[in-house]
Amino acid sequence: MKTFKITIEKFQSLIYSVIIYCIGLSACNNNFEDYSTKPSDRLSFSTDTIAFDTILSTINTPYKVLMIYNRHSKPLLISSVS
Repeated sequence: MKTFKITIEKFQSLIYSVIIYCIGLSACNNNFEDYSTKPSDRLSFSTDTIAFDTILSTINTPYKVLMIYNRHSKPLLISSVS
């Protein structure tokens, strides 16, 4: 009859692996399909229009920050951008 020797380090790494695996499984949820279906729910933007000059040049190109906000409790599914 064979006996198996498990060192403490191997046992600890096995326990850590099982714990990380369980945490990973519990972190996964299926509420990604729970999008808002209201047409009135829209994204809001920090500015209305952004204009840039020539980007491919030897001088520094100006930049502007555009923030996009979802002010609703549910995620929004963006089907097109126009």
